[in-house]
Amino acid sequence: MKKRAIYSVLAMLIMAFASFSASAQDPVSWKASAKMTSATEGIVTLTGTIESGWHLYSTQLPDVGPQPTKLSYTAKGITWVGNAKMRPAPIKEMDPMFEAELSYWENNVSFTRRFTCDNPDQAEITVSVSFMCCNDSSCRPPKTESFTLKVEKE
Repeated sequence: MKKRAIYSVLAMLIMAFASFSASAQDPVSWKASAKMTSATEGIVTLTGTIESGWHLYSTQLPDVGPQPTKLSYTAKGITWVGNAKMRPAPIKEMDPMFEAELSYWENNVSFTRRFTCDNPDQAEITVSVSFMCCNDSSCRPPKTESFTLKVEKE
């Protein structure tokens, strides 16, 4: 009888820990890469994968409501060509939680930025993303993730 009670308590503790662990995970995961596309040109890509039911706010938002996604790039040994581009285009609609028209992404988003580089062996890029995500009932606090990348040869 005591063994059964102990096993029941252990099973409940394991389930509670697993539930807490799952809820502590981030609803957005990020990957970054930088690679040469020719002898002198390359591209850095930052991809966010968004869990079902969550959305990641766009880079352009009104002053009310959530924090917009912000990207920052620093580099050594490269020259940037143009600004970052994003795909897909964000969804834009009225958000009842913030009572404002907001834009956001669901499922995934990729940011790309082109660069030129004379010496890929010495090039290094740091890309940081500050972001906030919400579902229909709650929001996660703003967070920043950074990646320092060596440029991969073609």
